Amino acid sequence: MRHKGIKMNIEKVRIQNYKSISDSAEVILNDDIICLIGKNERGKTAFLKALESFNFDEGYNEDDLCSYSNIKEKWQNGEIKEEEIEIVTIWFEVLEEDKEKLKEIHENLNKIERLIVTKVFSGN
Repeated sequence: MRHKGIKMNIEKVRIQNYKSISDSAEVILNDDIICLIGKNERGKTAFLKALESFNFDEGYNEDDLCSYSNIKEKWQNGEIKEEEIEIVTIWFEVLEEDKEKLKEIHENLNKIERLIVTKVFSGN
């Protein structure tokens, strides 16, 4: 989240429709260690690139759509819109120390315990 001084913890992530990843399911992250293990060409790099794409400045193109599902075909045929193709979902835990900072943005934001944000193929 882009606001000076706000540091929310990432609780879990889910990658969908990206490169070689049709759906990672929810991947829980912990503070101690994160390790991606798998055979070559199984999506470890794609997973990390998808997380990197969550950046506000990053966008997507047709080559980023999953090659192991029919999502690209559905999009090309107009069956699904760019805004409906979920790529990265991140669950953030709002820390107590951040609640006052969030209140500066809007008075009700300090009541948030968890924030779930999804970035879609359109880049939104």
